[in-house]
Amino acid sequence: MFLSRHWPSPKEVVVVVVVVVVVVVVVLLLLLLLLLLLVLVLVLVLVLVLVLVLVLVLVLVLVLVLVLVLVLVLVLVLVLVLVLVLVLVLVLVLVLVLVLVLVLVLVLVLVLVLVLVLVLVLVLVLVLVLVLVLVLVLVLVLVLVLVLVLVLVLPASRSLVSFSARVEM
Repeated sequence: MFLSRHWPSPKEVVVVVVVVVVVVVVVLLLLLLLLLLLVLVLVLVLVLVLVLVLVLVLVLVLVLVLVLVLVLVLVLVLVLVLVLVLVLVLVLVLVLVLVLVLVLVLVLVLVLVLVLVLVLVLVLVLVLVLVLVLVLVLVLVLVLVLVLVLVLVLPASRSLVSFSARVEM
């Protein structure tokens, strides 16, 4: 009995072995579950990191798109300002051309008025010359008439005077 108490029976050995095996299996299963949990946690962390990276990339893309839109808006505003400046320059050029045309028309009108005044002055000068020529012709005719009168009438009147003086004598 003493020996039997110190030496376990085969049943006890089997029970102990089974218990040890069950404990080892349970511990191994628990360790495996822990490993699976760790792997799941790692996968979740990786997924979260990937999601965060994707969100950051999306935010960066959105910021880039916003910057591009702002740049495009600025470029469009600059183009519109340039177009407005060009339109203003064209309007100013057209106004200057119109002013130049008006000045040219005014100069032409002034030249025409001056030409008309010169023509009128020339006509007046010609009329004055014609009047002077007519006056000179009239004076010449009067002088000729006086000369004729003096040449023709005076000798005849002298002869009449001398005839009447003879008659009286």
